[in-house]
Amino acid sequence: MELESLGKVKDWLFKHISSAVAPLLLLFQSIPVVGFMGLMLFPIATYLFSLFWKMPSASKFEILTLFLSKRLILGRIIALSGFIIFLVGLVSLIRGRGKIVKTKFYSLVRHPQYLGFIIMTWGISIMSLQHVRVAGWYVRWGWGYLPLPIGWLLMALSYVLLACWEEWYLTKKHSREYQEYRQKVPFMFPLPYSPKIPEPLSTLVIVLIFAFSLILF
Repeated sequence: MELESLGKVKDWLFKHISSAVAPLLLLFQSIPVVGFMGLMLFPIATYLFSLFWKMPSASKFEILTLFLSKRLILGRIIALSGFIIFLVGLVSLIRGRGKIVKTKFYSLVRHPQYLGFIIMTWGISIMSLQHVRVAGWYVRWGWGYLPLPIGWLLMALSYVLLACWEEWYLTKKHSREYQEYRQKVPFMFPLPYSPKIPEPLSTLVIVLIFAFSLILF
C-alpha cells in the first residue's frame, strides 16, 4: 500500500513538474523598459515588482510602449504568434487530459507549448533589442549586448530539457502508443529530422541559430 502511494506521488510529480517550471522561466525573460539601456537584461519578474513603486503615469507609458510602439512591431508579432501557439496547445492539452493529444498543433509537433514559449520569448527578446537600438555601438556589438542573447539561449535550452523530461515520462506511461506518435510527429519544430541525429540535438542546433540571429537586431 505504501509503495503504491509512493508511486502515485512520483507519478504526480513527474506529470506536473514541467507544467510548473515552464511558466516560471518566463519571469527571467528580458523585457523592453522605457529609459533602461545598460545590459539590456531587465527580467519580467523585476519589472512587475517595480510597477508597485513607480508613478502610475510612468507605468502606463511603459505599458503603452510595450504594446503599441511601432518600432517594436516585428518582435510583437513574433511574440503574439508564440503565445497563440502556446494557448492553442494548452487548450488541446486540457481537453485531452489523461490521453496523448494528437490534434491541432500536436499533430505538427509533439511539444507545441514549449515551441510557443520559445517563439514568444524570442519575439520579446527582439522587442528588447529593437527598444535599445538607439543606445549605440557598445550596447549593440560590445560586451553589453551579450547577456540578452545568452539569457534567451539558456531559457530556450531549459524548455528543450523540459520537453525531454516529458518525453521520458510519456514514453514510460504510454510506451507503445507514444512510440508510434513519436515516429509520425517531429519533436519541437515542424521540420524533417535525420533519423541518425537525435531530435533534441537537432532542436538545440535550431535554437542556437535563433540565438545567433538576435545579432541582426
